[in-house]
Amino acid sequence: MTRTLFPMSDGKSRLTVFQLVALALVQSPLAAISLPIAVFLPPLYAGELGLGTVVVGQVIFLARMWDVVTDPIMGLVSDRYPTKTGRRRHWILIGMPILVAAAFLIFNPTILFPTMTGAIFLGLLFVMYAGWTMVTINHYAWASEINPAYHDRSRLQGALQAFALFGLIVVLIIPIVADLVYGASQLEQVASVGWYVLAAVPAAILLAVFTVPEVRPSVVDKTADDHTSLMEAFHIILGNKPLLRILLVFLLEWVASGVLSSLFVYFTDQALGLGLIGSSLLLVYFLVGALCTPIWIRISYKFGKKNTFLIGVAYAAAVVPILWVIPYGNFGFAFGAFAIFGISNGVQAFMARSMMGDIADIDAFHSGKHRTGLIFSMLTLITKVGIAAAIILGYSVLLPMIGFAASGENSPESIQSLRALFVLTPFIIYLIIGALMWNFPLDEEKQKEIRAALEARDLEEDKAAGLAE
Repeated sequence: MTRTLFPMSDGKSRLTVFQLVALALVQSPLAAISLPIAVFLPPLYAGELGLGTVVVGQVIFLARMWDVVTDPIMGLVSDRYPTKTGRRRHWILIGMPILVAAAFLIFNPTILFPTMTGAIFLGLLFVMYAGWTMVTINHYAWASEINPAYHDRSRLQGALQAFALFGLIVVLIIPIVADLVYGASQLEQVASVGWYVLAAVPAAILLAVFTVPEVRPSVVDKTADDHTSLMEAFHIILGNKPLLRILLVFLLEWVASGVLSSLFVYFTDQALGLGLIGSSLLLVYFLVGALCTPIWIRISYKFGKKNTFLIGVAYAAAVVPILWVIPYGNFGFAFGAFAIFGISNGVQAFMARSMMGDIADIDAFHSGKHRTGLIFSMLTLITKVGIAAAIILGYSVLLPMIGFAASGENSPESIQSLRALFVLTPFIIYLIIGALMWNFPLDEEKQKEIRAALEARDLEEDKAAGLAE
């Protein structure tokens, strides 16, 4: 009965189209949580809820720092304690209600907290990120383990990225609809996103859990008996040079993305003079990125993951200066500029996650233990740290440095400085990322060699335990 409810896989067969969609669909409502935290919540909590930009930046940064502990612990625990139905789905089911309940209250704070304080905001974020950690680490690891073929990993991670981008589009449309239908305030618009999260996250997760298979946990998998400590886990990471490079690249990528996200509202409103219509620029940015994801997947089939990553980051660096020269009040120019910039949106992220699966193979080959959860916990941790660093950099350092006021009048010099920060920060980061990835050592041939050796060893161990068919 249990195996019927939770389908299993041999780890070699491709998912059906329905299963691929069901697995990737989970990212859509998760994106409905991540985007508002970076874009909509900081202005709301800093302004209408009265916390101020410095406090909001510090709270979000502290909440992300909590993940320095929780993410690797969750990675270790999820690897160490599988069940007969797999290694990932039960942890996702445990984390789901924690994530949904806390996220709903963050988007609807006045339901329980008429007066908001930094401590309340921080507490809610702590709880939400604990649930987020359980869900996201295991979801990415699940997608990486289900089919370890070199290009199939790119296909799976690309599908996750595309659905995440479509989810971002949905979460941008919801507040607009709420405003058009009943003239919702900023607080009410954010609250409408909370109601969507409450309904959509459980529905998407349950669909995936009961329709998408997991690879059978082998009885001879030594990971279940692994007693790796948290400090030992960090030593494992520090000893894996390809992993360290990907983590640094991912950190920089999310700092660049986080700066763009955290300053976006101010950039479109005050630097471009577009007001509320400026929010639609994110729609085109994410829509173009989602539509171009299949093209980037095809490019990766031809040129490999590293080269595709480099092409994407070089393109982003080449076109981001267009945003600097958008004329004030010219929505058409801004629309076109964000559409051009959006072509490479997401390619670095899903290529990096695909490469992380290959890096997990290297670790499994050398250690004899399957630690995909631990490996991906490092990636989710770096993502959160990068976004938090970008928010505190933008709100607590860069905006005060140029004398920019979140609410109130700003001088022409401050607004011009805002334009420069919005463009030059990611541009410089893109150049650094390109230099770091230029001679990345892992390619398709190397990954196939590692997979062949790993599968041969696992087969021998299965035979010895009487598990091989």
